[in-house]
Amino acid sequence: MRRATRRDLLNVIHRYYLDAISRRPPAELRTTLARGLLVGGHCFGPLGPVHNIIVNSIWYADAFPLRGGGADTEDDDEEVRAILPTDGIFRICHRSLQGLVASLRHYYPSLSTDDALYQLMNADADLSAAVALANGTTRSSTLQAMASQNLVAFHLAAEAAQHPNSTTFAHFASSVLPTVSAQHDIPSFLSSTVSFQLGGSTTSPLCYCRDCRMNLLSHH
Repeated sequence: MRRATRRDLLNVIHRYYLDAISRRPPAELRTTLARGLLVGGHCFGPLGPVHNIIVNSIWYADAFPLRGGGADTEDDDEEVRAILPTDGIFRICHRSLQGLVASLRHYYPSLSTDDALYQLMNADADLSAAVALANGTTRSSTLQAMASQNLVAFHLAAEAAQHPNSTTFAHFASSVLPTVSAQHDIPSFLSSTVSFQLGGSTTSPLCYCRDCRMNLLSHH
């Protein structure tokens, strides 16, 4: 039963990745965004699954660039090839599912792993929808209730998904992304100036473009 549910969920998540990929320019997917998607482009977060994938991919690619500061080097080329295996999408799907289960069980601790998989299947692998189903509440009220737990939940999700920078991601997903709606131009949002709160203190206005990424990394 668990194996069948996981397989069905992975198929749903895989479709989200194909949708997200289809929305980005092919040139981006052949360069840094491919790395961002396969390493940090998980489908969990405060937005819908597809928008989470897109935002998380762009953010990771800009916040944690390849060595060399953008210059093309032989080492960079080797690193890109190393993270683009043929099963790369399937790997990020599996890791995203692990993160979804971990975060859902944080929001709703009484759920077993099997129960969490069941709720996620009923919610089409959408985290906030799964929490709403588990609580028997509306999605809008669930999003408000989730806010106080997002930092820990996203950190647990990132760790379960083997995100290489789980702490920084958790702060980003819990502090910045909740201010964004799915209707925003997401790339423009990521290159805009925002205030980013970390550890109870607010940094100076922070830009997520590549030129300003070190402001973020200094807090990691």
